[in-house]
Amino acid sequence: IGGDPAYLEIAGQRLFADSFTFEQQVLPGADGTSGTADDVKILRIAASGVGLNLGDGLVQLGQGTLALEITPDGLAGVISIAMYVGIPGTFEVGNPVDTCDGTSGNECTVVALKINQRTSEAVFDRTWLEAELGASAVTDFFGTDPTTLMAGPYLRVEVTGLSVDILGGTFTLTANFGFEQITKPGADGVNGTTDDQKLVRVAVSNLDMIIVPDVLRIENGEGLLLLTPNGMAADFSVTPVLDLPGLSFTGTFRLAINNVVDDATATNPVGIAVDETFVLGGNVLRLDLPAGPYLRIEGTGVALSIANGAFVLNGNFAIEKQGTTLTLGMSEVELRLGDGTTDYVVVTEGSGVLIMLADPDGTGGPLTGGIAGEFSGTVAINIPGVEVGGTFGVRI
Repeated sequence: IGGDPAYLEIAGQRLFADSFTFEQQVLPGADGTSGTADDVKILRIAASGVGLNLGDGLVQLGQGTLALEITPDGLAGVISIAMYVGIPGTFEVGNPVDTCDGTSGNECTVVALKINQRTSEAVFDRTWLEAELGASAVTDFFGTDPTTLMAGPYLRVEVTGLSVDILGGTFTLTANFGFEQITKPGADGVNGTTDDQKLVRVAVSNLDMIIVPDVLRIENGEGLLLLTPNGMAADFSVTPVLDLPGLSFTGTFRLAINNVVDDATATNPVGIAVDETFVLGGNVLRLDLPAGPYLRIEGTGVALSIANGAFVLNGNFAIEKQGTTLTLGMSEVELRLGDGTTDYVVVTEGSGVLIMLADPDGTGGPLTGGIAGEFSGTVAINIPGVEVGGTFGVRI
């Protein structure tokens, strides 16, 4: 069945294609015997040249190959499709889907668009999927696991190990992403009217990102990301890794990004707060961030080990990037000095700033990188016959 163009509407999303092929099969039911009353009719749909847009074009998908099944339980299937996200200065992935051709520098970023409108798992025949999508695509999307989609309903783009440029290329992150479209009421506050706004919410896992080369990177991040026509907002839990000798963090940090503005086309756009609710995997999660713009990495109740554990600062840290230098704001810091059994000097309620920077020569020249800073706090001395008082400063 062809059209100009042909389309199929699923879950409010219109999938365009060059043509669709429909095939009905009758399979044995629970008794395992064909021709009995419990036989199940399955309608299979295949298509090529599939395309659609999420979030009014925030996420563009094209050059897709589709394999869908309709059973009495509902519709489910998979589309192998090229993806492009090009929000200038905010979030950029791949090359435009209408021109990418696989040549060097113009590769297509192929992802899985998974659809399950059933309330139960959708189990597919692997041989059929491989015939429609190609064996390599099925392996990329499901690995060697059963070709099964978790219970729905949903329409979601999933991609593993994708590299993304964010905030104008300031950072490149690699992660697993799941993209879904949501529709919010516009200025009138009413759903289903002409000013409704389509946004794209993204579940992120296994996030890795370099903050400052040879100084700080983050690993094992997971959390939520929201794409809008006026910017992006994200909130991840991350593990920071310091690449400076003798330094390490212990504990989980929070990476928060918000560059959403009221009107990206305005001469002087104003940053706005974000408060969105996500439903992912049956869990209700909230993305709640104050107005920006900013990129913040903060840890509460974490530890910074210096000189391979000779000194350990416990407290709250806020990390800010300035060029190739990291600034660490510290509060509620505690430092204990002793012999491993007895603490002779204890600094509490400390606050201050540390600077970290890489050695531009690496190991081939003078050692110019490292850590420096100072903080002040209350000092207690546990040495017989020694008494001190007041506020002291600690320099590193």
